[in-house]
Amino acid sequence: MIRGPIRSDSVEAEGYRGLRTTLSYTRLPEGRRVVLFTSARRGEGKSTTALNFAAVCAYGERPTLLVDADLRNPQVDEVLGATGFLGLADFLKGVAHASLADLVVPTRVPSLDLLPAGGPVANAAELLSRPALAELIEVARASYDWIVFDAPPVLPIADAVIVSRSVDGVVLVVDMKRTPIEAARGARDLLRAVDAPLLGVVANRSPAKATAYGYGRYPG
Repeated sequence: MIRGPIRSDSVEAEGYRGLRTTLSYTRLPEGRRVVLFTSARRGEGKSTTALNFAAVCAYGERPTLLVDADLRNPQVDEVLGATGFLGLADFLKGVAHASLADLVVPTRVPSLDLLPAGGPVANAAELLSRPALAELIEVARASYDWIVFDAPPVLPIADAVIVSRSVDGVVLVVDMKRTPIEAARGARDLLRAVDAPLLGVVANRSPAKATAYGYGRYPG
């Protein structure tokens, strides 16, 4: 079970505010921003990171949409009480011609909405490859300052790599105590192979002075 959302006055929230500031001023273009969080493998904290990053963006009174794009294992939905709702998969399928506004679910965090995973699906990669994903993102840009995707891990399946081509930036989450360096490099290389806009790494459970595999470290 993932943890979150964190409280706005918590110590942990400061780390996410630092990440938000870094991405806002040094890594992402001006305007409404679309960021994808992924990891090399499961259990590295990418869903917790995506959820808490989205919450901190919303705490800054910026309208934020959190998208549960892990269609095969939607954990954010469970934490936020949206299991069984229509969502991303249904939009991509064109179910009942539902609009984005019809599918988003308000959360207990002010200014934070959730687009649940929806489904169930047997063909997640094919769904995420549809042009409807780019359409959804463009519609969401009109209403939200931040759009945060929680995507599946990179190494087991292609879903995150597919979605990475449609966003403004990708952040790779690694667990410094569990993620083998070969796995982190493998995920990085897969993202680079499709020219994904890789921004850097969030190093979970990292010693204060550690460097996350040599290409960027943010508090997580």
